[in-house]
Amino acid sequence: MPPKWGLMPKKSSLMHAMPASVKGDVNAAGLKWISMYGDNPSRGLPALQGLVVLNDIESGTPIAVMDCGLVTEKRTAAAGVVAAKHLAFSDAKTMAIIGLGRVGVQHFVASLELLPHITHYFLFDFYPPSLENVKKLVAGLPTPHPEITYCTSAEEAVKDADIILTAISMTTEIKPCIKLEHLKEKVTFIAQDYDAAFTADCFAKADEFIADDTAQYQFTKKGGPNFAEFPMNPNADMGEVMSKKYKLKEGIKRRGVIFLGIATHDIVTAKLVYDKAKELGKGTLLDI
Repeated sequence: MPPKWGLMPKKSSLMHAMPASVKGDVNAAGLKWISMYGDNPSRGLPALQGLVVLNDIESGTPIAVMDCGLVTEKRTAAAGVVAAKHLAFSDAKTMAIIGLGRVGVQHFVASLELLPHITHYFLFDFYPPSLENVKKLVAGLPTPHPEITYCTSAEEAVKDADIILTAISMTTEIKPCIKLEHLKEKVTFIAQDYDAAFTADCFAKADEFIADDTAQYQFTKKGGPNFAEFPMNPNADMGEVMSKKYKLKEGIKRRGVIFLGIATHDIVTAKLVYDKAKELGKGTLLDI
């Protein structure tokens, strides 16, 4: 999997080409072409748009073209919440989610399922309709469910959180809203939105720094403009953590995590969607 290549056609925008191949049970290759326009909600459009092209790994034949929105939402939330499950401290009970658009909501839903030990959520979004949508979702949850506080600022949301997950729109109008002094003394914080949410000193002063993919993070930092003041070298990436090649530090207080999103996750998720669609007879067959 090569690092993803990108364009910035205008302020508050990104376009990424994300190719990958995955062997074994997945046995597929493909490319996700995604645009991220943080100001799109004001146009009535989703912030994330694009396509996934899925190929047979043996012949190279394209086998599916699909919208990348749901694929991105599901795989991003899965990666973030799995990271929280494995990287948060064992006594973590409270969680803040900053950014409650389509990706942020999926983080919340996945957390309810995979992190049953969380007793209190602190939720915040800069865009009020997003918070209202979450309130409707919460109203339909079975009871009892964890306590939920709807916050009026990111600072209010994170100050008592043992785990922080951020998925805010990457716009130039929103400056990093979470500063080092806002964090609890003991906390795991996970950025799913590049350097949009946290100031650089949060990571510079962290006791441990984990990335989803070290090479991709370093490639992105070197290419600029993101992560200019952030540390260059993570202690490890998530693959090294999960494979036990890296042992997490003990007795520390602050663990920072940056996930840029990796293409292998997209291809695995897209193949699951493709296989399920074939099983159910969904989709449109194209003669090409």
